[in-house]
Amino acid sequence: MKEWWQKFFIPLAGEVMFSPREAQAKVEVDQVLKNVRLPKGAKILDLACGTGRHSIQFAKKDYDVTGLDFTLGFIKTAMQSSDKHKVKVNFVRGDMKKLKPHFGANEFDLVETWRSLRY
Repeated sequence: MKEWWQKFFIPLAGEVMFSPREAQAKVEVDQVLKNVRLPKGAKILDLACGTGRHSIQFAKKDYDVTGLDFTLGFIKTAMQSSDKHKVKVNFVRGDMKKLKPHFGANEFDLVETWRSLRY
């Protein structure tokens, strides 16, 4: 049985949700890094990465980044964007509630999601 969100997050929803916040991603990533102080090259999982705006900012700062999202259209946009910015990010299509098929235990130094930030 599919859940409601599996059809809700279509490209148009992503454009409305993420595009206006594109410029803020750098500030948000800087804020996280200031608080967690990870060494360069640390492995980061951007959970429910959407179009990859935070993944790309972490990659620009020399972190090993993986972005996971269920919506195929978002993953495709994120891949195009990372190519455009000339950064390497491993984007994976998957359900954030079922990480085991994609990742091992303790694989990442930081797992972040932006759902709790206020805009």
